[in-house]
Amino acid sequence: MTNCLGTSSRSYVLFNLSIDDVHPESSKYLSDCGGDKERGNFRFLLDLLNEFADMKVTLFVTPNWVDKPNDAGVMRLAKKVLKLDYSNMWEDEPFKLSKHEEWCNWLSNYVDLGAFELGVHGFNHHNADETAVNHSMEFVGLSYAECLRRLRLSEEILRDADLRFSKVFRPPGWGATYELLKALRETGYALSCRSIGLTPEVVQDVVNIPPNWNIGADSIERGVEIACRYGIVTAYGHITDSYGREYLSDGLNEVNVLRTKALLRVLTEPFNLVFVTLTDILNLVLRGGHQLE
Repeated sequence: MTNCLGTSSRSYVLFNLSIDDVHPESSKYLSDCGGDKERGNFRFLLDLLNEFADMKVTLFVTPNWVDKPNDAGVMRLAKKVLKLDYSNMWEDEPFKLSKHEEWCNWLSNYVDLGAFELGVHGFNHHNADETAVNHSMEFVGLSYAECLRRLRLSEEILRDADLRFSKVFRPPGWGATYELLKALRETGYALSCRSIGLTPEVVQDVVNIPPNWNIGADSIERGVEIACRYGIVTAYGHITDSYGREYLSDGLNEVNVLRTKALLRVLTEPFNLVFVTLTDILNLVLRGGHQLE
């Protein structure tokens, strides 16, 4: 265990958990991405809240999710030869928020209770360019005008769904480009994207609040080291640990939730652990209460 708990001069540590890929898809499709509500993966978040009642979770919601995993290379080629459907997109926009009024009302109720904030996670989470390295990097290769259009469409859908959201944006597939940053600056968003830096920074005049502790990949020791050094832990993961044939090592499951609980218990001992939303962190940065590094 990192030996800084007894010597750290910090009296508090800020802690946020953010969860990606939230949308109304249920287990009757490829995976439960929130659509199963309390019966599904959402129960893991409620389990965390049962133990840490003041915890704040930022849910990154995709307003019109259409992305599907690619078929394996051989299968994709075979489907092409046989002229079968090999699209890695859902048809007819089945998870557009406007088609799920009851689910949106359910999610809105939790937001109103104060434990959850909603961030924006792209428009449809899909890059239609077949030459793209990652089909989920929606904004890679898009013009500034198209980035801006998708941001505004996302806001329109969220408002129509009566979902109160924060101006914090996480790019699908971590694909942040200059064009996207320009569009975020234009629309007043902060960014939350992985970075070499582990604390809030400014990139192209946009505040970036990078996630710095992964619930599936990082050890408890690593979390303690980050807390001791920076006084801020921005934990992150995905709503599901599998999407079709794609396995996500940092999805919500019993193992990753137990690891998160263990870190929180360790941090509670020496520190005044303060649970915050990403918007809370942004406000501290803008007020100069947390130094950019």
